[in-house]
Amino acid sequence: MARTYSNHELIISKSRADLARDPRSVVALTDITNSLVHLCRYAEAIEIYERAGAAGIHHPYMTASAGKALLGLGEYDRGWRLYDAHRAIIPQRNYDVAVWRGEPIGGKTILIHGEQGFGDTIQFCRYAKHVADRGAAVILAVQAELKSLLGSLEGVSRVIGNGENRWTFVQLDDLAGLYVLALRAAAGTLLFAAHGPAIRVRDVAEAASHAAGANGKVETVPIEEARKTMGPFADALALDQQISGERAQRVLGWQPQAPSVLEELAGGLYS
Repeated sequence: MARTYSNHELIISKSRADLARDPRSVVALTDITNSLVHLCRYAEAIEIYERAGAAGIHHPYMTASAGKALLGLGEYDRGWRLYDAHRAIIPQRNYDVAVWRGEPIGGKTILIHGEQGFGDTIQFCRYAKHVADRGAAVILAVQAELKSLLGSLEGVSRVIGNGENRWTFVQLDDLAGLYVLALRAAAGTLLFAAHGPAIRVRDVAEAASHAAGANGKVETVPIEEARKTMGPFADALALDQQISGERAQRVLGWQPQAPSVLEELAGGLYS
């Protein structure tokens, strides 16, 4: 059954009932671990994760949730290692370059790219300066709607973005809900995780600009200029992406609950 990710106490209650019937239910274990983390009940989430692991039950979303719980408790070394499992959940960009693992980078160029939502980008872009302080030239590739906000970030050489294309969006919890439901889908089922119609990125950028107190000001980098440093990925940022999640809703009963990105920005969620 589809979960509604706005009431985590209800999800925990339902998951415990499911586990009473089937102690090895991956869906219930994943749901309850995620919801406990959302409620900052980190020790309980870790206990369930470790109990599941001892029973040979594993799932990348459950592992990533346990990683977030450890990070919440300040156990950064193990927390970041477990959270790295999220790469199996969230689509990753495929760059034909080596991933930086902390080795000396003086004189090299480092690309730091946004991976999840606006909040994650805004929270972690502050560390770009620390990378620059190690002697690297930093290119920060973020959501186009954050370009004007982060354009003056200390330590960053350029921020790449284009506001004219259209994108579809999905909120992270809604995506997680579909990922869990997809465990029940027939092998080879193709689904898109998209909530609502495609939105012109410039509209989102202007909304983000207003939310950041920049009065709707938006700046863009011409695609030709972006190609000089980003190569083919610059064209990927400029794609006009229009996809629908209707099939996922029809086939699996997926019910995305989150407001649109424009509604979140207007409501001050990222301010």
